[in-house]
Amino acid sequence: DLASTPLGDFLTARARMTIPNPSELVVKVVSDKDVYKQLPEPLSKVNARSYSWCSYRCKSILAFRKFPNGSEVVFFGMYVHEYGRACPPSNA
Repeated sequence: DLASTPLGDFLTARARMTIPNPSELVVKVVSDKDVYKQLPEPLSKVNARSYSWCSYRCKSILAFRKFPNGSEVVFFGMYVHEYGRACPPSNA
């Protein structure tokens, strides 16, 4: 079993409003981490300012459907990259 998160619970509740058998559906955030990347030299110069790094949050969200025989199947997956204000221009 994957742990529950506030975002996963919210997405599960919203998704269950749209299907006929809501108890069969669950949405889980399976990964949520901060990533720091070193930028290659050609990409590190943006708007006449030099940036050597870029940080963002990476999330992996999966939707599961439970079947009467007990099996669970992933029917939707989404990877999200969230760029914050600390990121260089064009990403923030």
